[in-house]
Amino acid sequence: MELIDINNKRRSSLKAASELLERAYTVITQAREDEEDAIDNMPDNLQNSERYELMEETASLLSDAEECIDTAISKISDACQK
Repeated sequence: MELIDINNKRRSSLKAASELLERAYTVITQAREDEEDAIDNMPDNLQNSERYELMEETASLLSDAEECIDTAISKISDACQK
């Protein structure tokens, strides 16, 4: 097998990984948006509750996950161009 074939196979695998990450990003974004909607619609008397704080933390963690996945997609794209 030629070196070019091996590189093309690797890049194809990396493209597939990137596509999976993009799908995960979409799922996580939807979950974060749903969590933020729930936070926004929480009654005033529960806005200082433990549950409210946990929901805010969850939304923040999901946002962090989005950033990490976005970075991973970018780095994979960069690697494919080398």
